[in-house]
Amino acid sequence: MDELTGARVGGPPDDWFNVEVWFDGKWSGDWVEVNAKKGWGIRFARDDHGHIICEGNDAERETMRGEFRLRYTEG
Repeated sequence: MDELTGARVGGPPDDWFNVEVWFDGKWSGDWVEVNAKKGWGIRFARDDHGHIICEGNDAERETMRGEFRLRYTEG
């Protein structure tokens, strides 16, 4: 299987739920889009209590930069 270097909700890859995102050596969730090759990811922003920050019906997003690794999981 080819190395996975990018993913976003809605594809590619088509089955986002079978993709793990590792950010700076730790598993991390809530990603909307990741480009491991370029070292950036967009995720849902969270407050100090770990809740997703929303304004109206929209969740805020933040761009993070660092080392990303994506891998397929068993489904």
